[in-house]
Amino acid sequence: MDSERFGWTESVFVVVKLHSNEHDALAAFDSAVQDVEEVMDCHGRAGEWDYLLRVVTHHMHDYDLFCERKLTRLPGVARLESLPCLRRVVGRMVLPPP
Repeated sequence: MDSERFGWTESVFVVVKLHSNEHDALAAFDSAVQDVEEVMDCHGRAGEWDYLLRVVTHHMHDYDLFCERKLTRLPGVARLESLPCLRRVVGRMVLPPP
């Protein structure tokens, strides 16, 4: 889908750190983030950050409000780091051959 055609002109990758890595904390975040429509992808990770999200927004000002009103209010969120995209270089929709 062409997100720009529908006004979603900005993509931001966000890394998320939770207060706890206990099963219940991860499960609560996993469940809640599924209801956030602006989150296009969510990946659990190992390392310093617990999750990597891809978020779409209309404008960066809207993204600021989105963080304040939605992302920071998800269960267990301790901190976020936003990585705004300047341009998309590769965006494949087809898997490589086996």
